[in-house]
Amino acid sequence: MSNYLQRLLLVGIGVPVLVLLILYVPQFNHLPIAILVLLFCAGSGLELLHMIEPGSSLARKTSVLFLCLSPVLATYLYGLLFNQESLISIWLIPSSLFLLAGFSLSAATAAFPISEKNIPGALEKLSYNAFYIMYPGMLGSSIMAMLSIKEHSAQYLLWFMIIVFGNDSLAWLVGITIGKKRNIFMVSPKKSLEGLI
Repeated sequence: MSNYLQRLLLVGIGVPVLVLLILYVPQFNHLPIAILVLLFCAGSGLELLHMIEPGSSLARKTSVLFLCLSPVLATYLYGLLFNQESLISIWLIPSSLFLLAGFSLSAATAAFPISEKNIPGALEKLSYNAFYIMYPGMLGSSIMAMLSIKEHSAQYLLWFMIIVFGNDSLAWLVGITIGKKRNIFMVSPKKSLEGLI
């Protein structure tokens, strides 16, 4: 499927479905949106694992999913169980606790190595773990915090969608129309500098 067709399907079907879910299914702190966020965080965590540590074992994939999803799930459950009005407290209290717990658990191999020659590998894995927690975990948990605002969650989510999809679509449009300098990112070689700006 071409990139153009994917974008048309996203704008023509995906965005309206998301808007309808946001506006008409606010029960349980927008549960369908929460499930989508969890799926995207899991997928992005596994994609990062594939790029950073190709050929990882099933145990490693499971631990990365735990690191990615713990702050996200904690933030959702905290918002569901405790009636908070502050976006910061809904986000920072649970996600910070799981950030510290996940990082502390993963740091045990570096803090208590079996032998000295295991230290460099343990430190490398620890830095990867921090990235898995921070990138999909903490960013996903910020979306979960928006779901938990009782009065204005739909407005927060709609503004977030407008900003994200608008930015992505405009970058794509600029990139395909006037983009000249490509291959600036190894991960995404078709992206152009003009589209990034």
